[in-house]
This record gives sequence, structure tokens and C-alpha cells, in this order.
Amino acid sequence: MNKPKLMPEQYLKGQLHRLMMSAVDFRHASSAATFLMEDVNWEIGRCTQEDRRRFKCYETSMVVS
Repeated sequence: MNKPKLMPEQYLKGQLHRLMMSAVDFRHASSAATFLMEDVNWEIGRCTQEDRRRFKCYETSMVVS
């Protein structure tokens, strides 16, 4: 059950795809960090339901990325 060898062009195309997906993941994590730093009002102590949903979404994106 040996894997077939990839041609150099196929290998590079796969590596480019992985690099592009990593860049997308990094942008998601960056957006999540920006949201946490700029959009959350940490001083009031309470958030709206919408803010909590956004926080959870960005938190999950940051962890997955």
C-alpha cells in the first residue's frame, strides 16, 4: 500500500494550496484578536446577546485557526 509518488508540479501545487489555506487561517485568527482588542467593551462587565454570539464565533475561529 505505497502511496504513488507525485510529480514535482503536483507536489508544489499541493504545497501552494496548503500555504494559501494557512494564510486564510492566520487572517481569521487576526480578525478574532482584533475583535477582542477593539470591539469588546471590557469596562462595562456586561455584553449584549449579540456581542456574546460574536465573541463565541471569533473565539472558536481563533482556536481553530
